[in-house]
Amino acid sequence: MNKLLFSLLILFFSFSPALAIQTAPTTATPDEPAVITPTAKTKPINYIGTYYHANQNIVLSGNYSSDVIIAGQNITVPSEVVIDGDLIAAGQFINISGTINGDVRVAGSTISFQQATIGQNVTVFANEIYTDINSSFGQDFTAYAATISLSGSINNDLRAGAGFINLNNSIGGKVYLDKTGQITLNPGAQIAGDFEYTANQTLINNGGVITGQTLYHNAQTDNPASDFLKNFFSGMHLFWGIIKLFGLLLIGILLIYLFPNKFAATESALFTQPGQSLLAGLIIILVTPLVCILLMFTLIGLPLGIIGLLIYILALYLSPLVIGLALGKKILPNSKNLFWPLLLGVTLFYIAKAVPFAGGLLGFIGALWVIGGYYLSNKTKNQNPQIIKPVKLVTK
Repeated sequence: MNKLLFSLLILFFSFSPALAIQTAPTTATPDEPAVITPTAKTKPINYIGTYYHANQNIVLSGNYSSDVIIAGQNITVPSEVVIDGDLIAAGQFINISGTINGDVRVAGSTISFQQATIGQNVTVFANEIYTDINSSFGQDFTAYAATISLSGSINNDLRAGAGFINLNNSIGGKVYLDKTGQITLNPGAQIAGDFEYTANQTLINNGGVITGQTLYHNAQTDNPASDFLKNFFSGMHLFWGIIKLFGLLLIGILLIYLFPNKFAATESALFTQPGQSLLAGLIIILVTPLVCILLMFTLIGLPLGIIGLLIYILALYLSPLVIGLALGKKILPNSKNLFWPLLLGVTLFYIAKAVPFAGGLLGFIGALWVIGGYYLSNKTKNQNPQIIKPVKLVTK
């Protein structure tokens, strides 16, 4: 059961939407798009099995037989690196120049593809992404960002949404652009399939070729002020979301210092009694608000009802900490301190929760699981939880 739940967390993260930016022209002809099919390199294997790592600065080296899952501030995948599995990465600055024979799923602020060869699908969340003409992508490319500029080649479909999209590449399938501001097709753009887009204005075609049909859906509103407010509050929502994440991490570090046994006992209950934890959590989440509201209708129970609701809200807010820590410890079992597992786990959980519809369900199930596990850990009188050592903030 516990392996299934953690697999679901990784699965939700793996299928998040994404993006990319590229800036140079291709050598494609109007009659036949120049699509480069990625090929695997012959090389010795330096890392066998799934590779996990988290640090401030990460520079991969060697060759990897399976998936690579990494998190850090600055991440570099040099050109000599070959990954036979998927690359899953989260960071502020990510530069990919190697060969990935599987999928690439990354999230960050600035992401660049330079002479990269990707065998399968690419999905990325970012503010901006840059790729050069020598990069090639074997399957679909899904992109959502503030600015997208594409060069190189995409074998199949492109799905994207951004404020600004600049296409200067060959695309072997269809193009779907959703809720996009300005779209520019440069001379290097060669679209083999249909071109369908929803935007505030029609596309600017500077010499690009679209072989299929062009379908335009007008997304412009009658009130420009409302568009400005919508974009402003969307940006503020993202900003406060980041602040909320880091605030939660600081609270998590403090609570692990103060209550290590509580975290250990709750985590133990999650894995030893997963079904009971979910059931107990469901009952608590449904019953607690009703009981607190009823108490608030009585003069004597009013303070107790208010305190109960506050504790209830606090429990929902803190539940990602326990799941994040448990997930991070599974990914980084040999970490000498709990800071990196906590950072990685909570970040992955928040990214998974951002997936439309499914992310909300995941967050609800996670809250059930943690609240129920906490209840069972306190109910079991003879439980001997493992003592967690206080998290070390500085690694050597």
